[in-house]
Amino acid sequence: MEREVRARFERIEAILDAIARRQDRAEKRQDRADRRQDRFEQQLQASAARGDRIDKPLQATAKLVAEGIKIVRGLARDTRELKRSQKAFLDSLLVTKIRRQPPVRGSAV
Repeated sequence: MEREVRARFERIEAILDAIARRQDRAEKRQDRADRRQDRFEQQLQASAARGDRIDKPLQATAKLVAEGIKIVRGLARDTRELKRSQKAFLDSLLVTKIRRQPPVRGSAV
């Protein structure tokens, strides 16, 4: 009987040993995964910091572009107004010139 108990004990011991080795391998894999996760988080933070450095000049450029657009719109408005006033001025000169011209003789008016 003792032989059977001893054999059974050795089988149980072998099973526990195998479980312990698998557990050790699993813990090592988990440690490597944790280290990878830590590196990933550090890279993510570094990337966010780089993004912040890029965002500031990008926002400044966006503000400059917006101001430039305002200036161009103002210039376009001023140009339209100038065009209208020049046209009105030239039309008034043309009307005045037509009024001052003597009638052409021999034409039926």
